[in-house]
Amino acid sequence: MLLQRVIRYAAAYNLKAKEYNFYYELEGQEGKMKVTMLNSADDCVALCDLFRNESPMYYWPEQEYFITGREAVGERELGNAVAEGSPE
Repeated sequence: MLLQRVIRYAAAYNLKAKEYNFYYELEGQEGKMKVTMLNSADDCVALCDLFRNESPMYYWPEQEYFITGREAVGERELGNAVAEGSPE
């Protein structure tokens, strides 16, 4: 499995075609944005949230997957408060 690190991303909505596009740039391929078309606003929001909240992000071209970097089980993001009702 050859993962490629994603270094930049952008989301767009094409008014004329009424389609959502997600652009991404891979490490070692600077200046060459790739695009994937998304089915819905929900898909676009979910992908943007994933990229906004996780780092690093990778692309697995053989499976056409975006993958987060590895994290330990139960790891919390820095600065996040303990969720209401969760054990401390």
